Amino acid sequence: MNRGVVMELTDDSLIVMTPEGSFEKIRRNGRKCQVGEEIIFARRELGAKKPIIALSSTAAAAVVFCLVLFAGWSDWFADKSVVAYVSMDINPSIELGIDEKQKVREMRGLNEDGSKLIEGIAFDGLKLDKVADAVLTKAETLEVMKQGEGDIIITSALISETTKLNDSIISEQMRREVTEHIKQTHPDDAEKYEVKSFPVPKELRETAKEADLSPGKYSVYLSAKENGKDVSIDTLKKTSVHEIAKEAGGLNELINTNKLSKENLKTLVTEEKSGELNKKYEQKKEEKKKEKDDDKKNGKASPTPKPKPSATPGKQTAKPTPTPSPSFKQALQRPTFDPKKQTDNKKNQDDKRKDDNDDRNKKDNDDEKKQDDKSRGVDKKKEQEEQKKREEQKKKELEEKKKEEEKKKEEERKKAEEKKKAEEKRKEEERKNSEEQKKEDERKKTEDKKKEDDRKKDDDDNRRYDDRNRDNGDKENERRS
Repeated sequence: MNRGVVMELTDDSLIVMTPEGSFEKIRRNGRKCQVGEEIIFARRELGAKKPIIALSSTAAAAVVFCLVLFAGWSDWFADKSVVAYVSMDINPSIELGIDEKQKVREMRGLNEDGSKLIEGIAFDGLKLDKVADAVLTKAETLEVMKQGEGDIIITSALISETTKLNDSIISEQMRREVTEHIKQTHPDDAEKYEVKSFPVPKELRETAKEADLSPGKYSVYLSAKENGKDVSIDTLKKTSVHEIAKEAGGLNELINTNKLSKENLKTLVTEEKSGELNKKYEQKKEEKKKEKDDDKKNGKASPTPKPKPSATPGKQTAKPTPTPSPSFKQALQRPTFDPKKQTDNKKNQDDKRKDDNDDRNKKDNDDEKKQDDKSRGVDKKKEQEEQKKREEQKKKELEEKKKEEEKKKEEERKKAEEKKKAEEKRKEEERKNSEEQKKEDERKKTEDKKKEDDRKKDDDDNRRYDDRNRDNGDKENERRS
């Protein structure tokens, strides 16, 4: 056997680094492992392939150290807060708290057997499926499942409003994990195990915790009570689900996971707290009792009652009619009495009475079965009607949501149009203001130009006037001189 650290993995093969520093490619063979994990493998798994590359022992140690250090850092900075809980009822009941990456952060036993079961099992930071496999393996070691049959209930409950996990997917994955384990460890009795899984609301988990029960057993309690089945909380604390289910005629008689939903369970929790579920239980119980009494009454009235056997032979033949028939007269006139024949007649009558009782019991059973079938039909019809109502309600909500969205879009469109119109109006006003400003500038420019021209003209006139005066003065001076 050889040891190595997983460096790379695919669906079919693994690349491992040996203590000598060489890298080997081996067949995976369904092995569950992670990068950085040390595994044991056989030399024959290597085949004829040569080592991919070899490193010195120092380099190999450095690579392993980096892997371990990186794994430690990533786990240190990861969010370890619990966002969901998964419970499992075999006979021991346990609960696992997982984070956003489905790594187990909490594990507790929900009863004394559950606490014993999880003793010594490592869980912190390990994947949910690995911890579940370790729990099932320990259960086999403690011979919890040695009877070769059982009923196992798995529930999942989200406690975080922001988690991206899907509780239905988690419970279904756990159901498959448990079912696969049973097929491998109990191949001959796998069909005798019933594994149920379903999500539950966090309100149910909290109420189950107050009642000192697992969420799975508390779901059985609520569902059985809704169906008129007498299953108490104390009984569920002391007895396994399998034993209770056997007495009830199977787990499906107590809980129907196809009908069960988180909304339905939430409603049952509310009705249990308000006392409404007790009223429904008594009403359902009374209805079943009345139906059973009616069936028995109808079954007894149909067959003709037979006379009881008598020690006196003549009384049984003399009772049917007051007027003796010819055959009866001949029997009375018969001089001898045959005890053997009388014994045979009595035996025949007893056999006939027994057959009549068997027929009557069979009819009672058939009538009861028909009534049960009828009740199931009514329940199924009621379930279909409720499903139809839920679909109609959902459709109505979608239509209202669609109308709201259309109304919102219309309002946004109107706002956009108003904004566009306001923008266009603003631009038009700016354009008009710009044109008016331009005209004003041109007018002002024209006026300034005219004033400048007038000023120049005045200057020219003054200059000519001054020149004329100067010329006249010069002429006057010349004339005087």
